[in-house]
Amino acid sequence: MANQVTSLTHIIKAAGYYYKRTCRCLAVKAAFRQKLVVAMLAIILAMWLNDRIGVIGADC
Repeated sequence: MANQVTSLTHIIKAAGYYYKRTCRCLAVKAAFRQKLVVAMLAIILAMWLNDRIGVIGADC
């Protein structure tokens, strides 16, 4: 029982592993970087459109 891992420790280790793999993908894989850029642009566009539609809907 000396090697028992608590839930918090498990989450912290998993986050560290995820961070390392994400950094590795950013450094090595061009397709991952391209998808990340497209996703960021899509989020910005969605937020902008939401603001525009909200303003147009408020006038009615």
